[in-house]
Amino acid sequence: MPKSLISVVIAVFLGASILSCKEPGVPTATERPSSENTLHYDVNAPFTSLNPIQVYASGSTNIFPLLYDYLFVPNAQGKLEPVLARKWSYDEKNFTWTISLQEEALFHDKAPVTAADVKYSLKEQLKEKHFAIYGLIDHISLLSREAISIRLKKNDSRFPEKIWTTDIVPRPGGGETDYYNHPVGSGPFRFEYRKGEKEVGLVANADYFQGRPTVDRVVFHFVPDKEKTWTRLLSGETDLGQEISPKNYEIIKQYEKRFYFDLYTLRCYSILLYNTADSLFSDIRVRQALAHAIDREYIVEKILGGFGVVAVGPMGVNSPFHNPEVKPLPYDPKRGLKLLEAAGWSYDKRGHQLVKNGEPFAFTLLVFEESQVQKQVARYIRLCLNDLGIKVGLRVLPGAFLNQ
Repeated sequence: MPKSLISVVIAVFLGASILSCKEPGVPTATERPSSENTLHYDVNAPFTSLNPIQVYASGSTNIFPLLYDYLFVPNAQGKLEPVLARKWSYDEKNFTWTISLQEEALFHDKAPVTAADVKYSLKEQLKEKHFAIYGLIDHISLLSREAISIRLKKNDSRFPEKIWTTDIVPRPGGGETDYYNHPVGSGPFRFEYRKGEKEVGLVANADYFQGRPTVDRVVFHFVPDKEKTWTRLLSGETDLGQEISPKNYEIIKQYEKRFYFDLYTLRCYSILLYNTADSLFSDIRVRQALAHAIDREYIVEKILGGFGVVAVGPMGVNSPFHNPEVKPLPYDPKRGLKLLEAAGWSYDKRGHQLVKNGEPFAFTLLVFEESQVQKQVARYIRLCLNDLGIKVGLRVLPGAFLNQ
């Protein structure tokens, strides 16, 4: 593992999904056939398997909400509303949830969605992706083809809120499902085709129990460079893009009659990770020194254009689990240098490079090639650490490689 993978700077990036539509008095977009009723959606990560049990981070996760269904979903007020689940109730005395399913719900191969499918989906996905939530479950029982009970190990009146993101997939039958080429879900769109990692097409599910979608098709495009998505939006080649850069967001506001902006704080963060098994980063004083050396407020204000916040951990500032008492380490390079000196680092004879036991403080920082903003941030971090006497190299890699 390279000596980079560092974890100090945490900044939430701009999340702006953009939907285009024609308006008079703005640049003319590329014309499409009037008969086309297709939504084009650009994502900046390649498409891998379409199996939600196995996939953690890829372009495929953008497809799952249309291809698969959930038991329930939260509305704008955060209250769960039924989808595959018709109703649910809780026996607080016995720590048991009972969930009844919609009888009309079908998978794309016409098979009914059953309690056995829900049990399989919950067990496999929670075990693979949310082991802490899986550990809350004592036992899952099938009450009938359309009903299931989940007995917990302790009282939890909010348990459904913790499992609603579980994609319901069919329980394996006689053979294995080909989730790469022929995935089967129960969502409003069914799989139509794919072109390797580059493109996946979905078609409206005519048998969807809540009614056929009004859009005929959704085509997902893997576009690694977000700048290309920006030009594709302007030319009308695509309809929806994610995480438009602050610079482009400012430019595109002049076309606000043509675009819809969904501006929100992403429930994620950008983080530099340390390889603490490496002696370079094993000393906590070194990690604290790097935190003091990087001006995160500058990153938010100047590079992100104010579209972000400085965070102090994985619980975002909007999370109910965020601890407001925990504050980020302040930008204080002098304090950082004292910590490095206490950890045994000192300047070489020229007073430029930090060394210890004759070895310079140098490492390589990996960065996603798909994000122009993150590359800007990485270059700024290199400048900050260089001022302290630390040599940082940058290596740009595909996001798919870093997510492995």
